[in-house]
Amino acid sequence: MLQLTFHHTLICIGGLMNLFTIYVILLKTPKSFKEYSYLLLNDSLIELLSVITHFIVNGRSITALCFWYRMRTLQEKGSIGVCRLQMICILFFLPHIPSIIVFVRTISPKTELENIVDEFYQKGYASEFGLYGYSRITELGPLLFATYMMAFPFSVFSYVGITRYRLLSILREKSINMSEKTKSTHASLAKALTIHSILPVFVTSAMTTLIIAQLFFGIHSSEIESLEYDIAVLPTLVNPWLTLYFVRPYR
Repeated sequence: MLQLTFHHTLICIGGLMNLFTIYVILLKTPKSFKEYSYLLLNDSLIELLSVITHFIVNGRSITALCFWYRMRTLQEKGSIGVCRLQMICILFFLPHIPSIIVFVRTISPKTELENIVDEFYQKGYASEFGLYGYSRITELGPLLFATYMMAFPFSVFSYVGITRYRLLSILREKSINMSEKTKSTHASLAKALTIHSILPVFVTSAMTTLIIAQLFFGIHSSEIESLEYDIAVLPTLVNPWLTLYFVRPYR
């Protein structure tokens, strides 16, 4: 009961934080910041969707787009247009749709999963819960899904790492001719995007540690399994706060 209350509390806080962030973006965005605000708005909408559906949606595509947009701004390549920017966001999320379909179509029957879970607890224990997942990860469908879930973040983080290095280099070169306000704004955005990028690394590390504890050390409990989901939703709590704190127009 306590862990369920804690989990629902996290979900409520995450949902409210993202709703508030969306509200602030819609009402307090200056005209000069309108295009970039659409990226932040998409990010908050994705995080809110994750909370509402209890499904972890990989929103780091938006982080990569944010770095790309900041590079365009520093290189003075001009406006891209809100409609075109929104289309790019949609195109970036199209690859996720097949992965979700594959997951839904290939999940193992609940009876198979119950038998596996009952091996670690008592008979009939798993029938009280909703179970979703794979009983055998080596089958084609589960293997494709797992490969995609590992390969996609790696490609995004690689791009983010390279672009961040270039972004900071350009910022250092151009900071001499910038006003303190402009320089501070670019630096704050770069810092927020950096934290956005590394947060999933810490979350994944924590979740992996719990998985290793269960698989290799035989430490099994409903509290540990619930903690996996609590850790997974942490970005939905932290990311809105980062946007409101580091993005100057929304402070």
